[in-house]
Amino acid sequence: KVPGIDLDRSKWPYIGAKAGNLPGDMTFSWYAVDRAGQAWVVSLQANWPTFKSNTAAAWLLSIAKEAFNLIPVA
Repeated sequence: KVPGIDLDRSKWPYIGAKAGNLPGDMTFSWYAVDRAGQAWVVSLQANWPTFKSNTAAAWLLSIAKEAFNLIPVA
Protein backbone atom coordinates (compact mmCIF):
# COMPACT_ATOMS: atom_id res chain seq x y z
CA LYS A 1 0.00 0.00 0.00
CA VAL A 2 1.29 3.42 -0.94
CA PRO A 3 0.38 6.19 1.50
CA GLY A 4 -2.92 7.76 0.52
CA ILE A 5 -3.77 5.45 -2.36
CA ASP A 6 -4.52 1.74 -2.35
CA LEU A 7 -3.79 0.04 -5.69
CA ASP A 8 -4.09 -3.62 -6.64
CA ARG A 9 -0.54 -4.99 -6.33
CA SER A 10 -1.30 -7.77 -8.83
CA LYS A 11 -1.78 -5.03 -11.47
CA TRP A 12 0.87 -2.65 -10.09
CA PRO A 13 3.83 -4.64 -8.71
CA TYR A 14 5.96 -1.50 -8.30
CA ILE A 15 4.69 1.84 -7.03
CA GLY A 16 6.76 4.77 -5.82
CA ALA A 17 5.17 7.90 -4.37
CA LYS A 18 6.14 11.43 -3.38
CA ALA A 19 3.97 14.16 -1.92
CA GLY A 20 4.49 17.61 -0.57
CA ASN A 21 2.62 20.64 0.60
CA LEU A 22 2.99 24.23 1.59
CA PRO A 23 0.16 26.50 2.71
CA GLY A 24 -2.22 26.52 -0.25
CA ASP A 25 -0.16 24.13 -2.41
CA MET A 26 -0.38 20.32 -2.59
CA THR A 27 1.47 17.93 -4.88
CA PHE A 28 1.23 14.18 -5.30
CA SER A 29 3.17 12.05 -7.78
CA TRP A 30 3.37 8.32 -8.43
CA TYR A 31 5.73 6.31 -10.60
CA ALA A 32 4.19 2.90 -11.17
CA VAL A 33 5.08 -0.11 -13.29
CA ASP A 34 2.24 -2.34 -14.43
CA ARG A 35 2.43 -6.12 -14.55
CA ALA A 36 3.49 -5.98 -18.24
CA GLY A 37 6.52 -3.85 -17.32
CA GLN A 38 5.14 -0.56 -18.71
CA ALA A 39 6.00 2.47 -16.58
CA TRP A 40 3.38 5.14 -15.87
CA VAL A 41 3.43 8.49 -14.03
CA VAL A 42 0.44 10.15 -12.40
CA SER A 43 1.04 13.59 -10.95
CA LEU A 44 -1.37 16.12 -9.46
CA GLN A 45 -0.87 19.61 -8.11
CA ALA A 46 -3.39 22.02 -6.64
CA ASN A 47 -2.85 25.58 -5.57
CA TRP A 48 -5.15 27.66 -3.39
CA PRO A 49 -4.44 31.00 -1.72
CA THR A 50 -4.99 29.41 1.72
CA PHE A 51 -4.75 26.00 3.38
CA LYS A 52 -7.82 23.87 2.55
CA SER A 53 -7.46 21.11 5.19
CA ASN A 54 -6.91 17.39 4.81
CA THR A 55 -10.27 17.14 3.03
CA ALA A 56 -8.67 18.67 -0.07
CA ALA A 57 -5.86 16.11 0.08
CA ALA A 58 -8.36 13.25 0.29
CA TRP A 59 -10.20 14.68 -2.72
CA LEU A 60 -6.99 14.84 -4.79
CA LEU A 61 -6.07 11.29 -3.78
CA SER A 62 -9.47 10.03 -4.93
CA ILE A 63 -8.84 11.67 -8.32
CA ALA A 64 -5.43 9.97 -8.52
CA LYS A 65 -6.96 6.56 -7.84
CA GLU A 66 -9.49 7.14 -10.61
CA ALA A 67 -6.65 8.18 -12.95
CA PHE A 68 -4.97 4.81 -12.31
CA ASN A 69 -8.30 3.08 -13.04
CA LEU A 70 -8.27 4.70 -16.52
CA ILE A 71 -4.89 3.18 -17.42
CA PRO A 72 -5.27 0.08 -19.63
CA VAL A 73 -3.29 -2.47 -17.61
CA ALA A 74 -2.66 -5.60 -19.69
